[in-house]
Amino acid sequence: MRLILCVLLSFVICTAPARAEWTEVSSDHFLIYGEQSAPVLTKFAERLELLHAAMALRHARNLPKPSPSNRVTIYAVKDIAAVRKLGELASNAAGVYIPRAGATMAITPRINQASDKTEMGGETILYHEYAHHFMLHITNRVMPKWFVEGFAEFYSGLKFTDDAVGVGLPAYHRTNDFAFGFKVPIRFLLRAEGDAGSDSRGNSFYAQSWLLMHYLTFSKERASQFPTYFSLLAKGTPALDAAEEAFGDPDKLSKDLDAYFAKRSLSYLPLARSKLSIGPITSRVVSPGHAALMYPIIKAQRGVDEEEAKALAVTVRQIAAKFPDDAAAQTALAEAEIDSGNLEAGLKAADRAIALNPQDIKAYLQKGRALFRKAQDSKKPEDWQATRKLYLAANRMEIDNPIPLIQFYQTFNEEGITPNKSAIAGIERAAVLAPFDRALQWTLATQYARDSRLADAIDRLEPIAYSPHQGEAAKAAQAKIAEWQAQVKAAPAKP
Repeated sequence: MRLILCVLLSFVICTAPARAEWTEVSSDHFLIYGEQSAPVLTKFAERLELLHAAMALRHARNLPKPSPSNRVTIYAVKDIAAVRKLGELASNAAGVYIPRAGATMAITPRINQASDKTEMGGETILYHEYAHHFMLHITNRVMPKWFVEGFAEFYSGLKFTDDAVGVGLPAYHRTNDFAFGFKVPIRFLLRAEGDAGSDSRGNSFYAQSWLLMHYLTFSKERASQFPTYFSLLAKGTPALDAAEEAFGDPDKLSKDLDAYFAKRSLSYLPLARSKLSIGPITSRVVSPGHAALMYPIIKAQRGVDEEEAKALAVTVRQIAAKFPDDAAAQTALAEAEIDSGNLEAGLKAADRAIALNPQDIKAYLQKGRALFRKAQDSKKPEDWQATRKLYLAANRMEIDNPIPLIQFYQTFNEEGITPNKSAIAGIERAAVLAPFDRALQWTLATQYARDSRLADAIDRLEPIAYSPHQGEAAKAAQAKIAEWQAQVKAAPAKP
């Protein structure tokens, strides 16, 4: 059955009708591709940049700009059905967001004005997920789940005018959750720190988290309580205890929330555009080869297993053969060949892409992947040296791209030798550049544990262990932290 699905995947992509012209829009924090006009996508990029600027104004004014490859790449595809197909999503999902070092991606439906503000469309989801992305850049502290989700919900309600950007608008997309869901008990809301039980309460938790965030933000009587709350959390006070000390009696807080929600109108915060600095936004038409391969490129970036990779490679070969002088097409071919295990073909395609565009770091990174895999197979020191040389060259091309730093470090682990100081410094720098990448944080935590820096290792894993979205990674992190804490306790006291 799996093979049949892979063949069907290849057939569907190969036989898809000719697509409209693709546009690329580039800004400081986003790279957007869409089958839409440049003006539409440029306004979309502007809205996203204004969201970033609004959060930066309120929370982190000096946040550095990411390197080009570490921006969020957004694919605005034709409809929700295409989003679900490319993202392998459930029938009720409306968007994809995958945070990865040097390859963060989102898939959203075609950019249109919302027809019903009570619906959670792809753009609203993207605002929500980007707020999470932003928060991870400004703090590595473990925050209570209600605050993490309330923060994201707060910034998913936006209003754009010629003079201002309004943040913290009523969460109209949560209307049904308030109307038909059940109220989350206040103590449960305040103590939930990513525990699995909170998920069982469904979207009501998100709605109540937004309400609490909105109330505490705009209530004059409680304006001074947030700083106290954060100070207590920073000292290690349990979430519910910190809330009771900062906000007072939870039962009164619950009644106040009910009264606040019953108000006929709620405030929002208008931020003058003159205070929101955004960089230039440019657009261009995507090359024909790149456009022809856009859906396979999205599929590959989303992730494919071995069988899917082989089926996808057939499609990409057929299309890329028509565009031998298109660097983007050849880079896509290199990725498809390497994913399917054809390393020599992948190397040749990467070299063609580099010859066509010597400044295309994506082609260099694909070549690095092929060399890495070849070195794994040969186990020859000279092959590992060649791989490291390429990643050093890629690092010089884009010094704050985390991928060359990560892969350079990994060559030592894969060869079975101790990473040198430069490699460790590189992986630490990568973790700063991409705090949202869980696999990267695991890698650095493991290195710290090897170096007997158990306290640092534990700190690195705590955001994963107590993530609002629980899963196997969180459970594994909790287990590893417990193991390291036991080692710390068992260690002899220093004289």
